[in-house]
Amino acid sequence: MLKFTVRDCEISVGTGFFAVITLMLITCETRIVLISLLCSLFHEAGHIAAMLLLGDRLRRISFSAFGISIDKFSVTALGYRGEIAVSLAGIGANCLLSLVSFCCWLALKRRVLCDICIVSLLVGGFNLLPIDSLDGSRALRFALLRRIPEKHADTVIFSLSVVCVALLLSAAVIMLCRRKTNFSLIAATVYLGFLLVCRLRGAR
Repeated sequence: MLKFTVRDCEISVGTGFFAVITLMLITCETRIVLISLLCSLFHEAGHIAAMLLLGDRLRRISFSAFGISIDKFSVTALGYRGEIAVSLAGIGANCLLSLVSFCCWLALKRRVLCDICIVSLLVGGFNLLPIDSLDGSRALRFALLRRIPEKHADTVIFSLSVVCVALLLSAAVIMLCRRKTNFSLIAATVYLGFLLVCRLRGAR
């Protein structure tokens, strides 16, 4: 594991992260993997920029087999509105990247720019889903906490998460039946389902 510190923020890169990247390079087109990594990093940069602009402090940035996670020194230091803004900042960054790459594609007609535009929109759109651990659910949860108790908000988020994961799983099965295997969709659905099961067990 690689670990270093930048201005009181600990950055760690686990071996699992490299293993997942290697697996993706083996199973998917290298160009798409690199573009996906770029869009994901841009997404996280959006979160970080929003946190810093709103005066929050970063404690840890971790790169693992389960993705990139950002930890702050305080969970609700920014208030509900600030937390909603931070949650949606990554999606906003993806939209900005898509817009810029699309404008550049109109001028230069390079395929890679079109791919960046599409993949960035997919990354942002996927994170907008109201599934536990994704940005959409975080933003919705903080919005609900402004009006209803935490227990009720968590129940709403969990219910929406189950429905969305079930729909994603159905889409993955349909694609498999049509012999259109989508490794990324299957892996993401299994991962999100695993997180939901872990949360359900933890609640018990």
